[in-house]
Amino acid sequence: MNALGSQRLWVAVLLCATAPVVARAQSTPPPQKPTPSARGDLQPEETGGQARPPQDATGLDSSTHSLDLTVQSAVAIALVNDISMQVESLASDVARFDAMGSWGAFDWVFDASGAYVDGKQKGDSDLSGAEILSFNTTSWGLGLNRPLEWGGLFRVGLDSNTTETNNQFARANPATTDVLAITYTQPLLRGLGKEHATAQQRMADVTYLQQLHRQRQVRQDVERRVRDAYWDLVLTIEELDVAQKGLELVTEQLARERRRVDVGVGTEVEVLEAQAQVARREEALLLADVRVREAEDAMKQVLFPGTDADVWETRIVPKTDLPESATAEGLPDWTETLAVAKEHRPILEQQRLAIESAELRYDFAKNDARVGLDLNLSMSGNGYSGEQSQAIEEAVGFEYPTYTAGLAFVAPIGNRTRRNAERAARAQVRSSRLLYDQAESQVAGEVRDAVRQVVYQSKAVEAAQRSLEASLRQYEAENARHREGISTAFRLLEFQNQLEEAALSERAARVAYQKALVQLRAAQGLLGDGTW
Repeated sequence: MNALGSQRLWVAVLLCATAPVVARAQSTPPPQKPTPSARGDLQPEETGGQARPPQDATGLDSSTHSLDLTVQSAVAIALVNDISMQVESLASDVARFDAMGSWGAFDWVFDASGAYVDGKQKGDSDLSGAEILSFNTTSWGLGLNRPLEWGGLFRVGLDSNTTETNNQFARANPATTDVLAITYTQPLLRGLGKEHATAQQRMADVTYLQQLHRQRQVRQDVERRVRDAYWDLVLTIEELDVAQKGLELVTEQLARERRRVDVGVGTEVEVLEAQAQVARREEALLLADVRVREAEDAMKQVLFPGTDADVWETRIVPKTDLPESATAEGLPDWTETLAVAKEHRPILEQQRLAIESAELRYDFAKNDARVGLDLNLSMSGNGYSGEQSQAIEEAVGFEYPTYTAGLAFVAPIGNRTRRNAERAARAQVRSSRLLYDQAESQVAGEVRDAVRQVVYQSKAVEAAQRSLEASLRQYEAENARHREGISTAFRLLEFQNQLEEAALSERAARVAYQKALVQLRAAQGLLGDGTW
């Protein structure tokens, strides 16, 4: 076994041991009224109502490894190992980091620049200060910017310029000019308001919430697949059990017919009929064993994705009992169930968030279609001196201040891009609402069907149990008649077949009832909420 397969099996064993804590879902069937047992086993010994693993009656090889699983522990293992769950978990991390990072648009931004210039130029007049002017300039600048959540932009900047020249008219040589400027720009039309400025961030937050609900949906899908696969495996094991008991019955019948022939009260035709029935039952047993192995593989595919040979050869032994009875007592009306589904179904939560995202996009596009009108305010302090420290003091102290207020207007001619973007966003809102209505209608249909199936399957279990009980009585009566010599082997074998069919139908009905309960929880959106 490779390291990955070994790790998965150890995880499985650990989860099986701690399933009541690890598994969020508790497999508690609804209250059931007590009813007489109608298992109708094909032979006297009782099985205790628990699905039993195949006993290798067919002679096929069986693995020495086995894993006992309750339905809760199976769900817990699948939620850890399922690849789609891991993918969705990573997708949620991506969406979370994207949402958190989008708010970085309002972080402070520091910028710095610097330059050195050395040059000469010919004087163009007697007032140039020199026939050949030479100069070198050192400049640098520092700034802090911060976009604000209501749409404005704040900036503080300090720029310094030191020049050394041979100009005889220069007041100071070298001379430093410093400027400290504080500016603020506030949109008055396009871009005004917190709703517009933070639209992208809020859409990213909504996307993250959508992903969380998608992850929850995948979790519920995984749990439903596991529960369905578990009960499918239980059913195939029950079918194998019925096939084994049926083979034992017809084998006993064959031995009895041979004894009857030996004592001269039977016929060879009855022996041949019993032999043919034994052959058919052996074939049915082989098929039942193959179906068990197919169901096990389907279960392993859900629990242990991968190609490890030892994992695939491990036998799965279900340990959750198949309930003897079924009832629809206490089942809420479909309208009450639909109200629960509207609140909890992830698909509806995702679509409601899609509407919210579309509305945010529409509000942004509608604001963006306006003309631009910005208010610009600034205050600057200027300093000039032959000493750098003196120039900075004058600038920072605003000894020579300058105040500026202005407006900037921008109006795209035609504005086709933004106006059509607004129309597209409005159509997207309408589309999102229609998709929600469609999803809600689909959920309503699923809820009605789920409630209907629980009611039907509960009645089907009761009917199948009555049929099994009647078939068992018929078989026992016919068997007694045959022992007394007043019935034929053909009729007895016919009643055996009817009993086997009734036993299979009864077990299939109980499994279908369990799967109907799973379907109902899935339709309500309550799978994996820790209450079942």
